[in-house]
Amino acid sequence: MSNTPNTLQRDLQTPRNPRQFRSFMIQTEHMMESEGVGELVMKTVRMLAKLSLQEQAMGAMVEHKAKQLRG
Repeated sequence: MSNTPNTLQRDLQTPRNPRQFRSFMIQTEHMMESEGVGELVMKTVRMLAKLSLQEQAMGAMVEHKAKQLRG
């Protein structure tokens, strides 16, 4: 199977956890590189990915704290 952009786009799925998100970002970066996306776009996507991971971590901490308060 070739890794054409259409194949990669079809295989990409919405990530459900941090591990899937990291895999998604690797696939996305490979796709952007193969399409010749500019460095500014890649840097922006990386920054958004970092922000997303930080927000996921914050959400996990809030959820953990809420469980502690209920218990």
